[in-house]
Amino acid sequence: MLVILLGHTWWGSGYPWGLLIVAGIVALIATTFPRRDRGAPPAESLTDPGAVPPASQTQTYAVPPTYVEQPRPVNPRKKGPILFWFALAVMAVALGVLGVVDLAGASVAPSAYPALVLALSGVFLLLGAFWGRAGGIILVGLLAAAATVGATIGDQWDPHREVVRPVNSAVVQSSYHLDAGNLVVDLSQVTDPQALDGRTVHVSGGVGHLDITVPTGVNVVTHASISGPGGINAFGQDSGGVDTTVDTVHRAGPQAPTLTIDADLHIGAIDLATGAN
Repeated sequence: MLVILLGHTWWGSGYPWGLLIVAGIVALIATTFPRRDRGAPPAESLTDPGAVPPASQTQTYAVPPTYVEQPRPVNPRKKGPILFWFALAVMAVALGVLGVVDLAGASVAPSAYPALVLALSGVFLLLGAFWGRAGGIILVGLLAAAATVGATIGDQWDPHREVVRPVNSAVVQSSYHLDAGNLVVDLSQVTDPQALDGRTVHVSGGVGHLDITVPTGVNVVTHASISGPGGINAFGQDSGGVDTTVDTVHRAGPQAPTLTIDADLHIGAIDLATGAN
């Protein structure tokens, strides 16, 4: 489930900003740590610091012997250009072109974006094996592979959808729940909304979308919360992030009946709106 959520989080909007941000962080970390000088020989003491020269001897200075260090063979890949920044630039351009094609109306699956980054990572890793330095591209490729799997599974995942449309207040239940999927609770068809006055309807779910519609002409006191990542739209008031809570009152008039909606979800989205009755 985590892989699916990562895939939808990064690729659901059509452009993989998440991977580019993470790649930038990796690049910053890779360029921050200093490189060790592996060619410097270890310092060795040429004299015994504990030795005391005899008093009869004149103070002399030892001439350190000359060391001749054999030059190490040069790895041609160590002298090649750094491919990481060039690879990121190519990936960004390729993703931009794919995004333009997607916006132009072509059928581009969400998994095509991370798959493109994964393919380019493989190309630059192969190029770095013979020419240049490909440090950092492995991590980008691993992230792209995880996102590709998540987006692919998400494309094939058909979540359960449950629709509840009571026609009068007598059949309106006090609670509705769905573990995963899309739960639609449409109260706009209730023919006697006055009978909803003072009632509380609890709508809950695990992972998915809660879509709640209330009748017009009804005051609605809303307590909506998402414990994990997600977003809430309560009568036009948007809020999103992690551990989100929205408490609002939708007023239809001083003489209108008052209905309380308690909506809570672990991960996903909650929408509340009014509809014709």
